[in-house]
Amino acid sequence: MIHLETVDSTNSFINKLLLHDRLPEGAAILSHEQTAGRGQAGEQWISEQGKNILVSIIYYPSFISIQRVFMLSKAFSLGVYDCIREILREDVKIKWPNDIYFRNKKLGGILIENSIRNSVLNHTLLGIGLNLNQEVFPATLPNPVSLKMILGKELDLHEFFNGLCNSLEHRYLQLKAGHTEDINEDYLNALYRFGEFHDYQNNAEKFKGKITGIGDDGKIMMIRENGIIEKYDFKEVRFVI
Repeated sequence: MIHLETVDSTNSFINKLLLHDRLPEGAAILSHEQTAGRGQAGEQWISEQGKNILVSIIYYPSFISIQRVFMLSKAFSLGVYDCIREILREDVKIKWPNDIYFRNKKLGGILIENSIRNSVLNHTLLGIGLNLNQEVFPATLPNPVSLKMILGKELDLHEFFNGLCNSLEHRYLQLKAGHTEDINEDYLNALYRFGEFHDYQNNAEKFKGKITGIGDDGKIMMIRENGIIEKYDFKEVRFVI
């Protein structure tokens, strides 16, 4: 583990290290602050200094075919989910594709960057941002929450990080052992709004739909109230919360 006080982005930092050397699997960059933290689809990840978990971890999952690369997202999401569930016990969900929610509020997010070489998965960078002890958030963030806001007490960042690493390792080794059916089942059981009709927004309209599954390609499968079945890629449909 490399522990930094401040960095532009933990994922960017570890990418620079990889230009010069092959890091051991599980090597982690943990920082108190990010000045240019990144979320999904290029969005900025905003975090108060020293309050939250900001970490990137390197993996070499060559056992996963590029056609099934979304299995990594499922496994890593479940690793974070398991860790949070140990603390909160209930009302924790994974919002597709890999945000961590408590009821209808966002506790954290995951950024996965895959490097593919000669049609083989060369390495994967897992970036995690989790709101632990922050209590005041920018008004631009729609629905943030932290563990301290939920529990009413401060958490020890290093103790939490150790538990997070254990949970991630368990799910990664489960995937490596080929137990994909268990991961798929657990992911659906943890999925936010799975099997319920709710409001969504696509590029054309607002509609009511029910999540019925997630494809191997990571696309979300939904059925509308009128029976029409649809599939959406990331950013093609938005949850109305």
